[in-house]
Amino acid sequence: MPPSPRQFIIDINGQPPDAMVLAKDPASIRKPDFVYLHGAGMGTMDRIFSFCDELVDSGHSILAFNHSGAGRDAANLHQSSLRQRVEEARFVIGQYADTSNLTVCGSSMGGYVALKMLELFPVKNLILFCPGIFDAAAFSVPFDDRFSQIIRQPESWRRTDALQPLEQFTGKLLVVIGEEDAVIPPGVIELIDQHSPKASRKQILRLPGCPHKIQDWLLSHPEEQRLVGETVAQFSGMP
Repeated sequence: MPPSPRQFIIDINGQPPDAMVLAKDPASIRKPDFVYLHGAGMGTMDRIFSFCDELVDSGHSILAFNHSGAGRDAANLHQSSLRQRVEEARFVIGQYADTSNLTVCGSSMGGYVALKMLELFPVKNLILFCPGIFDAAAFSVPFDDRFSQIIRQPESWRRTDALQPLEQFTGKLLVVIGEEDAVIPPGVIELIDQHSPKASRKQILRLPGCPHKIQDWLLSHPEEQRLVGETVAQFSGMP
């Protein structure tokens, strides 16, 4: 059975991001234990549909939402920032998710936001798709030319503030990266690996031939899509 969405509106500082909850049986939706954080650019909550089938089939309830500056609010992207995305994720998780058994999944820029959630919640499982990490100096800068200038400096990601909480993370960690990703430097994945020595289980799943936009690519590669879905489901269960 395909996942059934229940859509609703979340009010964050006057902003109305779209959100949805996915579950196998919408009549018995419980508080979501899996939260998906999308990336920048054209990224939206709809990316969850590229790998969620196995999750809902295994009984997980999933929460996905569009940050302000994304989806219907895309025209206001330059009014948003990493700080705002972190605050929105903090609010949504705190209000709507099951924080006693929480899996946080972030894609691209959402990977950074997911890593920041380790400072705020007792995350049990962390799943990162082609994760971006950013210079700490970019945290409060709006997504405009100033932000671009900071992150385009050579290896600016090495000055990130997102890895310190990862060093104490004792849950399960899954990183999914395309071998043809031309956006995320290999050094980013190496840093995440180096800074997660206490993870109870860890896997870096590399997809041959896959570019940065993993979710789009998965939709035309059913075998890999099934593999990713099954692996995500495995890393989202209880220890």
